[in-house]
Amino acid sequence: MIEGLDLNDCNITDGAVLEVIGSLSSLRVLDLGGNGFNRLPILSGLSQLQLLYLNHCKNLQTIPDLPKNLIELRANYCTALEIMPDFSEMSKMRKLELKDCRKLKDIPNLENSLDYMDSIHMERCTSLTDTFKENLRTKNAFGGIFLSGNDIPNRLAYVAREDEIVKFEVPPSIDYIGGLALGIVYSSDNSDCTGPLTIDVVNRTQRTKFCIWTMEATVTASHEYYLWLGNLSNKKLNLKGGDMVLVKAEFYGRNNRLKVNKTGVDIVKWDLSDGGTIWYDYETMSYESDEDTDNDTQLDYNHVFLCYKTPEAWPWRIEGSESDPLPKFFASTLKAHKNDITIKVHFPAQFADVFYCFSYCFLFPGATEFWC
Repeated sequence: MIEGLDLNDCNITDGAVLEVIGSLSSLRVLDLGGNGFNRLPILSGLSQLQLLYLNHCKNLQTIPDLPKNLIELRANYCTALEIMPDFSEMSKMRKLELKDCRKLKDIPNLENSLDYMDSIHMERCTSLTDTFKENLRTKNAFGGIFLSGNDIPNRLAYVAREDEIVKFEVPPSIDYIGGLALGIVYSSDNSDCTGPLTIDVVNRTQRTKFCIWTMEATVTASHEYYLWLGNLSNKKLNLKGGDMVLVKAEFYGRNNRLKVNKTGVDIVKWDLSDGGTIWYDYETMSYESDEDTDNDTQLDYNHVFLCYKTPEAWPWRIEGSESDPLPKFFASTLKAHKNDITIKVHFPAQFADVFYCFSYCFLFPGATEFWC
């Protein structure tokens, strides 16, 4: 019984091989990327299939159907792809990637499945119809969607450019707050680069701050603009009428090459699902600021950089630094004062290979927070 099949770059064209694959009912994972066929066979009989990979199938023009239990489809860089199946019953799908499918115009009834989606990547799908894009832009109950474009949707009332901070007051008389809808336009002077997008939401009135680490954004071509759309549920933000709110988006990392060009925010007056929102980290922290001033510099972290020799000299762990007492001394000092650090914030796991504990230490004003 075959559950996984990897036929990436096997020079498969239309014919008997594809038809046989369509009869392997026990398949759970199928990779057909990098092959030369024009059309997929009927796959609806693969009732167990969960992951389907079709990246770099340059001749693929048609995907006639998909199994209803499919969780993830990746068909990036299928530059000839024009026809997708009806998505009205694809309620199990969580991730859809169709980057650089330049001939694709729409996906029938995709909007009916957005409530279940975690993320959709359709960057550089330059032939999408205006109606299709508008349906995507006005839908709210999903984790995130990536498109090409330089325009913040009109429904997002509060807009800031580049390094500016979005500022707004929640209407005091508002009846219900479901959360915030966001749109972020970003770009890069470099091609084929990625960067982690972070969003800070400060509530001046309640003196709280949320730091949201979203998924990584990708730029495939330099000097092109891309749009990310996502939502934050008020079940976490706890916004109330009369609150003064600040929102700032930026890309983080030592080698980051992406930049935010515009940020748009609006208040959503209906429930937003938490299940479709992919935040790697969602922390609440105290926020100290003078509400009577316009000094919003505390949205930017105050950094103290500690450099330990050179990267080549870094011990791979504290126990491996017998020849130099500094790492152990640094670690023991932090442990001795850990009770003085009232709020602890840790980098998400995906940044563990980027930030080295002994090379960078971020101490916030008042020594109330520590990041390493």
